[in-house]
Amino acid sequence: MKLASRSQVMQAYTRGVGLRGASWSRHNNKWRAQVTKNGKQNHIGYYETAEEASRAASEWRRKHLPFSRDARMATT
Repeated sequence: MKLASRSQVMQAYTRGVGLRGASWSRHNNKWRAQVTKNGKQNHIGYYETAEEASRAASEWRRKHLPFSRDARMATT
C-alpha cells in the first residue's frame, strides 16, 4: 500500500539547514524568496531580510502545497 505520492513526499521535504526558501540575489542585493513545485522554480519576490523572504516562501507553500510542513503546521 502506497501512503504518499512522490509529489506529496517532496512537498514535505526540507533540508533542515538555514532559512527555507530564501537565497541571496547578487544582482539585486536583496533576499529572494522562491519555492519549487512540480520541478519548476516559482519566484515569489525580493525582500530586505532573509527572514522576510523565508516567511513569504512559507506562506506560499501553505497556499499551494497542501502536504508541505508549513501547511501541516498551520492546521495544528
